[in-house]
Amino acid sequence: MNLADLVALQLTAHFVADFYLQPQAWCEAKAEASGLSWTQVQHAALVSALAWLFSGLELSFVLYALLIGLTHLFIDLRKSQQGQDRERAWYDGGGFLTDQVMHIVMVLAASCTYWTLTSDKWDIFGSHSKEWAILCMYVICGKPTNFFIKAIMTVFDVSGQFNQGEESDTLVNAGKLIGMCERGLTLTFVLLNQFAAVGFLITAKSILRHDSNAEREYVLIGTLLSFGAAVLAGILVSLLP
Repeated sequence: MNLADLVALQLTAHFVADFYLQPQAWCEAKAEASGLSWTQVQHAALVSALAWLFSGLELSFVLYALLIGLTHLFIDLRKSQQGQDRERAWYDGGGFLTDQVMHIVMVLAASCTYWTLTSDKWDIFGSHSKEWAILCMYVICGKPTNFFIKAIMTVFDVSGQFNQGEESDTLVNAGKLIGMCERGLTLTFVLLNQFAAVGFLITAKSILRHDSNAEREYVLIGTLLSFGAAVLAGILVSLLP
């Protein structure tokens, strides 16, 4: 198995275990726990099992799958020990994004270490690397992206805070986040010579031209972030040989 295949499959395993196969009851139980709990152990075992499954059931990968599960457990335990209240424990923007970055880094580290120590050929890409990458991106663009968008909105505090004054129907910091999304997407389209796609941004922005309100701003931010995530995923896959 090539490095690109292994990385794509292991990232897929992580997102499937963390977002698709983790019951809501587990999320709530972990949010309520202040220390190590049986639910966290169960989830870590699921992470390890899927990591090994997505390695093609390679016996030599068992220890690395266990390592991925254990580090996942420690990261979740760290979050529980932060003492966040139940409502914010899972959706807290900064905490959620930090935890996911840590999970992904550990998955990448385990995958690269395994491949370096076991591979006798230094060919990074294989004949099916792009297919596995596409699978991974479809998995990420599903349920996980919903949580990432929610977290980003929380970080920028645009989920429920309103501007004060005569025009009190707009969200605080909404304009800043919309502008960042617009500029990032526009620059991406220009660099890719996809000028027609800029029309999407113009159409989306026109939603705010008449009778602007908080709900429309919220929808526009979600649309830009969702569209941007899909564009970024497509770009990453297209760069593969």
